[in-house]
Formats: sequence, structure tokens, C-alpha cells
Amino acid sequence: MQAATKSVFFFLNECTKDTTAHLRFLKCSSSEAYIPESLLILNRAGVHIGLVPVDQSLICAKHRHELGIQWKRSKRKCHPLHDDQFSGTVARGLTYLQSQELWINLNAHVPIGSGKMSLNIQS
Repeated sequence: MQAATKSVFFFLNECTKDTTAHLRFLKCSSSEAYIPESLLILNRAGVHIGLVPVDQSLICAKHRHELGIQWKRSKRKCHPLHDDQFSGTVARGLTYLQSQELWINLNAHVPIGSGKMSLNIQS
């Protein structure tokens, strides 16, 4: 008989790890206000502010790990207006404000830290 695996759940308002070094590593830190871990997790899960009460929401340890400060940037282009025929390198990650603007203006979910492409244009 297998032992029952016990999942650990956290309230989102308990997710308070420092995100500063993680955002700096993704090159998306800016002079914006501090971004708490709970807001980072919600953004990367596609839930934007005002859509869910943070104090009542639960997250399992696995998803907290994957969507929080252990999140890895996708290798594919994430910005909805980037053309796939051009190749480029990621210069900086999307900031929180840029992610929110894309959601509001284009109804496109692009997580914090996703790559902005820098095209090499040769004349």
C-alpha cells in the first residue's frame, strides 16, 4: 500500500520571499515599487489584480516554486507583436507595468520576466 502524499498549501498572502535578486537576474528590475512574491505568482498564473482575493487564495508548494522565484524564462518569443521570422536575443525581461499594459491594451497575458526581443538590424 502506498503512503499518501501530503501536499503543502500556502495562502498567497503568506508568500513573502524577496523577489529583488530574481527580477534583477531576469533583467526586469526597475525603479518600480517592490513586487511581492504573491503578486509575481498571480501574474505568471495569468491572474491580474482585482480578479481574485489574495488573502483567501491557496497555492501548493510545487506551483509556488514554479511560478515564484524559481520560474524560468521561455525560449520562445512571448510578446504578441513580435514577428516569428526575425530572430533576436533577449535584452531585458518585461516589468510588472509592461505586463499589465499588455493585458489592459491587448488582452494578452505576458508574464513578468518574459523576454523582450532586441533585433539585430543591419543596414
